[in-house]
Amino acid sequence: MRFETLTIENYGRCKEARLVFPATRGFTLIFGPNEAGKSTALEAISDFLFGVPERTERGQMFGAGNIALSAQLTLADGTRLSLRRRKGRARTLTDQSGQPVEEAVLVRTLGATGRDRFNSLFGLGHEALRKGGDQLLKADGDIGRLILSAGGGLGSLVKIVDGLREDAAKLFDMRKGKDRLFYMGLSAFEEAEKAVKLGQMTREHYVKAQQQLNAARETEASLRRRRSEKMTEHLRFERLARVIPLILAFDRLSQHAAAFADLPPLRADFTASCTKALDAESRADEALREAEERCLGAQRRLESLAVSIAVIEAEAKIRDAGEKAIHVSKARDDRPNREIELAEYAEALKTLRQRIGLPDDADLETAAPSAEAVERTQKLAAEGLERRGKLAGLAEERARETKTLEAAQKRQIDRRAAGADRPIGLRAAEFSTITQLAAAHMAKAKQAEAAKQDFETALTRLGFAGIEALQSWLCPDEAAIQAEIDRRGAIEAELLTAKEKIAAAAEKRDQALGEAERLKAGAPMPSREAIESLRAQRNLVFDGIKARYLSIDASEAAGRSQAEREADIEAHQKHAGSADALADRRALEADRVAALELAQRQEAEARRLLASLAQQQERLASERAAADEVWSAIWPEAAAKEKNPGRLKALSAQRPVALARHADWREKAESAAALEAEFSARLEALALAEARLGLQADGAMSARVSAIAAAIEIHEAAFADYRTDENIIAGVRARLADIDEAQKALLDAEAKWRAAWRPALQALALPDEAAFESANDIATQWAKADGVFKGRRQTRHRLTRMDEDEAALRNLVEEIRGGLDFELPLDAVAAARLLADRLEEARKIRIERESAARQLAAEIEDRDGKREIAAAAAAIVRSHCEEAGCAPEALADFSVRFAQKVELEQQLRDLAKAIQEHGDAQPLEALREQWGGRNLDEIAAAAATFKSEADGLDAEINEAFAVRRDRERDLDTFASAEGVNAAVAERESAAAEMHDALERYIEIALAEELLRAAMDQLRDQQKDPLIRRAGDLFAVSTAGAFAGVNTDVNVDGLPVVVGRRKTGEDAPVALMSDGVRDQLYLSFRIASIEHYAQAAEPLPFIADDLLVHFDDERSAAALGLLAELGKTTQVLLFTHHRSLKEAAAPLVEKNLAAILELCGT
Repeated sequence: MRFETLTIENYGRCKEARLVFPATRGFTLIFGPNEAGKSTALEAISDFLFGVPERTERGQMFGAGNIALSAQLTLADGTRLSLRRRKGRARTLTDQSGQPVEEAVLVRTLGATGRDRFNSLFGLGHEALRKGGDQLLKADGDIGRLILSAGGGLGSLVKIVDGLREDAAKLFDMRKGKDRLFYMGLSAFEEAEKAVKLGQMTREHYVKAQQQLNAARETEASLRRRRSEKMTEHLRFERLARVIPLILAFDRLSQHAAAFADLPPLRADFTASCTKALDAESRADEALREAEERCLGAQRRLESLAVSIAVIEAEAKIRDAGEKAIHVSKARDDRPNREIELAEYAEALKTLRQRIGLPDDADLETAAPSAEAVERTQKLAAEGLERRGKLAGLAEERARETKTLEAAQKRQIDRRAAGADRPIGLRAAEFSTITQLAAAHMAKAKQAEAAKQDFETALTRLGFAGIEALQSWLCPDEAAIQAEIDRRGAIEAELLTAKEKIAAAAEKRDQALGEAERLKAGAPMPSREAIESLRAQRNLVFDGIKARYLSIDASEAAGRSQAEREADIEAHQKHAGSADALADRRALEADRVAALELAQRQEAEARRLLASLAQQQERLASERAAADEVWSAIWPEAAAKEKNPGRLKALSAQRPVALARHADWREKAESAAALEAEFSARLEALALAEARLGLQADGAMSARVSAIAAAIEIHEAAFADYRTDENIIAGVRARLADIDEAQKALLDAEAKWRAAWRPALQALALPDEAAFESANDIATQWAKADGVFKGRRQTRHRLTRMDEDEAALRNLVEEIRGGLDFELPLDAVAAARLLADRLEEARKIRIERESAARQLAAEIEDRDGKREIAAAAAAIVRSHCEEAGCAPEALADFSVRFAQKVELEQQLRDLAKAIQEHGDAQPLEALREQWGGRNLDEIAAAAATFKSEADGLDAEINEAFAVRRDRERDLDTFASAEGVNAAVAERESAAAEMHDALERYIEIALAEELLRAAMDQLRDQQKDPLIRRAGDLFAVSTAGAFAGVNTDVNVDGLPVVVGRRKTGEDAPVALMSDGVRDQLYLSFRIASIEHYAQAAEPLPFIADDLLVHFDDERSAAALGLLAELGKTTQVLLFTHHRSLKEAAAPLVEKNLAAILELCGT
């Protein structure tokens, strides 16, 4: 789909705009300043394709119902659509005439692409570009999902690899961890080993249980191996079922290929080369025939052209005559106008003649006064008229101002008599609040008395004599007191705990003493030292025997008699037996020994604990006494007032309350006193004001206040009027002075004017008594007459030049007429025009003849070249015939058969590759041997049989598993016994668990490594073509700094993309700069759009200021990518950056891009 035009009406701030996109360019850069309408056009494209949203903001200015979007589209198959979109709820798509059009017209083109997918896939701005580059860091977004499935669809295997790695980490790792199974077993083994070293045990029962467990494990492992073998066979037959149809197809194609055995082995491109040679020969023959026909036509055309020699020789004179004829023709048309002008000039001067009394035949121009005299008369007349009006206006204004002054002076005399000419010095607001002030004073006095009583009550409750004692009392704050309370509480708690621990330790000591006495009452037990001494004697005897029997030459052993050797054995057995017997006895007494040692340790621990607790108790008592002394020293007054910290804390909390009540009392008392003083002052001022205004000082307070307020208001109004009239009088007097001064200046100017007026009249030959208006009118007519004189002289000059041009043209035409071979009109203008036509005709014929001659030479040269090309093409065809060993007429059929053979061989190679892939890379002959000619039903039955047998072994495996668990429980039961036997059992069990954990870890780690290797190999073999294309674009955009991209799995098992530098090294996205990441993401987006366009209707790619973060070099590379994408689909890049417009200029010169400028909406 390609937008040819886009028309926007009543949309956003745009009343009407029309964009016309170049039809011959795929990439268009749309440039416009801010507010030019780029964002409006971007959103309009989306709304046109998918409908205007119900609550669009684009209809606020002109009304949503008036929105209209029109476009002309061209589809990939050449279909043209002309549609119009309006705002509405249904059937909003119409044709240009207004007839409704079904949405299916666009849906068939857009397919499954909705508004959101269109904006995400085919729309891209600089913010989305930067966000997409960041998504590449964690393989997120659409590009991340593409990476996940890259390399042959290995995304599902990543979870398996993660699971294997997690399982392995739970078993073993080089870093020791308490939650790993191996290290859990190691810890248990080390603890058990310590316990074993403290004693000996008889191993027969444990060994037997261990053997039974091993047998059960072997049985289970054997069953699992048998099941694995069955499943291996099952998979082998399934593999045969997959590859047999492919082998059959391979054999069929091999038989078909035998039909082409007679064809010789030729190069792979023989068919294409042969077809190209035959086509070239055909085209060369046709071109030669057409060239010969063109040569013949050019020869005939040259012979048909003839030129007039006489006209060509007189070319300069004819051209001169043509130019003169143009001027003469125009002059003939203009002559009546000029004669009319002369008549008009005479009429214009008629009035002036009459005013100054000159006859009609007199020369008015010689009698004209100078321009300076005319201008001076006009200026003086205008000044006289203007001065006369000003003097009359000043007289009227003086009369009005004098009347105003007299009235204001009369009013002021009356106000002075009434005393309104000075302010009273009082304000009504001063007395309006007297009643409220009296009430406020009484209320505040009551509040002060109540606050005083509250304070005295609080002071008595706290036990202080007065406010000075309360304020001077030094006491810690509540936080410090609480800290002291907590400290004392902590010491008391520790003392209580120490007492409880002392009682418990004493009880434990007494119990341990009783238990030790009970255990000592039995027979004496062999000590560990005695056992070690006997073992040392045994080892000493055995070392002597070993030294004699293991010497290099064994001479000492050979020299000993039979009796000596028997004595050696007897001595060793004696010492070994004594040591073993003493160890067995100690083992039998192990429980009693262990219990006695435990009782003795418990007694010693209890005694140590009692001594420690006694010291702790003494220390705590000392700390408590010292802390109390410190507290009393720091806060002596507080401790003297109250020794108990709890009650002291309450007293400290109540003290600020009492101080606040005292402050409240003092504040209210001071406020009451201030109100009383203010009320007294206001009352005294009221009495003075009443005396001054002559009012009676009796009656209610509110009536007195109202009366004085009314009297003050009346006096203030009268005084305001007095000041207003004073200002009026001063202003009128000032204006009268100005009027007098202006009148004097005008009269002085009048005297000077009269001295200049008389000479001015004389210069125009006017009498002294001439009026202003008459003199000004005559001066104005003389000023106009000067222009008339100039126009009349110019018109007469033009008529003279017309006559001269007419005579020159006649002479030139007569001069040319004598050398011609055709007749000319008598009129000079008509003759000149005829000569010009004949000259133009001769010139054209001469040019055509020269062109025909050049064309004939070019056609001859082209024909000769076509002959050479035809000969060369025929030689190439003959060489192909020689290569194929056939006649020229059979070469086409031979080429078709050879193409079929090449295609068949390619199909065989594809089948062989498919057989190798489905056959797990086994050779074809090996697969045939496994097949053995059996049919598919037999193969499928065998696979099902092995699967059934494998499933049948599951029950036996479950049973063997249950037996093994029973044996493990038996061994666990044996290991749960107390003493040394339990320690040995735990040690062996821990060793077995460690061994099992390591085996499982090795299996899982090996499986993970093999799976990773297989994924890497398969990813390289089946790399997604979209990622390969993105890599090619990335290499272009980075100017070769990178050679492409690869997909990989990082240390966390997550699929990621990496850049491949030109040196072959991989560069992770995290190490790329922001600009390179932007280029990488843009490459993926362009590759995705190209991939989409291969399978569906190409939709326009719309970018909004995409390259704002790119420098000049990156911008040029990115513009190149967009131009390349423009060969697949329409690309519209909106920008307001002039640098991008300049960077796109080279692409425009190469016909790869176009620039569209927006001037505003």
